[in-house]
Amino acid sequence: MGLCGYAAPNCTLWAEGHDYSLYHADPDIAGIGVVSAFVATSFVTVAIAHISLLLGIVRGYEYNEIDKWVFAQLQTVPSLRRNEKRIQFWQPIMESLMLSLSDQQLLVGLAILVTGFLKHCSISVYHFAVVSDLAWFSSNTHMTTLNVLQVYLADRPTLRNWRVALMLSTFVMLIATITLEGHILWFDSWNSPAQCLFDDLGGNIGGGPQQWMIANIVLLVYGYTSAVLRLTKSEKMDSLFYDRPVSKMEQTRTSFGKTVSPEQVKKLQLQQLENANSAGQELQEASKETDRTEEIQDDTNTENDSEPPIASPRRIDTEAGGRGQSM
Repeated sequence: MGLCGYAAPNCTLWAEGHDYSLYHADPDIAGIGVVSAFVATSFVTVAIAHISLLLGIVRGYEYNEIDKWVFAQLQTVPSLRRNEKRIQFWQPIMESLMLSLSDQQLLVGLAILVTGFLKHCSISVYHFAVVSDLAWFSSNTHMTTLNVLQVYLADRPTLRNWRVALMLSTFVMLIATITLEGHILWFDSWNSPAQCLFDDLGGNIGGGPQQWMIANIVLLVYGYTSAVLRLTKSEKMDSLFYDRPVSKMEQTRTSFGKTVSPEQVKKLQLQQLENANSAGQELQEASKETDRTEEIQDDTNTENDSEPPIASPRRIDTEAGGRGQSM
């Protein structure tokens, strides 16, 4: 009777190749209110995260060249210029707001996954796919917030460890969801009971669903691995994922043909990271220096205008010499 016992769906029609004629509504999963709430909260979360990054009030974020170019363009707008007073005011506010939105995305994603698995005996293939999509949506949105909260969570190890544990739970459930969607007939059985395909999964993974399954698993593993590494930043993980691969490189040649050691490569990368983190401060200092230079030039011009011109020593010597010769 399988995992569902007496609640197991009737899979006779599906096994005989017949498709179920009607979709059964499930507003708790695919209702317009549920989907709209997911989209709205995710949009607000991503928007606030990007605003924090663009305004340069995020601690520990690694700006790339595109980020620095966009940041420099925004600094030309007087109301958006970065200064320490504005950062000290907005930084704790944005981190607290982002923390609440991040928690919401993490817990909502877990909740929708738990709901989908609890209803596996009665849920249709279509609604199970909606569960998977909404969970992916919340997961990606949550990982976006980690760019803003990286230093905040690093300063609070207990809070960080609980978050990592919940993230790993979401990761495991998403892997299970993606694997169950690898049935070769998944895309052709939208209104069939999902449990019928789950029971028939062994040996029937293939086709387009299998290709999507592999691609999604690769993206999921990469995304969660990089997110956890950014949060933990332990020496063991750095040694495993960075020091060992670099140590296997005997030499690395730069574009100028110079030979540098792996240690020098890592030192250069750390220096680039420090330069990226101080990009906003350098722009602010450059702006202040320009203002001071202009003020000094204005003062100098004013003094020059108020004093009579003084002949140069060279001209005086020349005139004296000429008079001496005439005598």
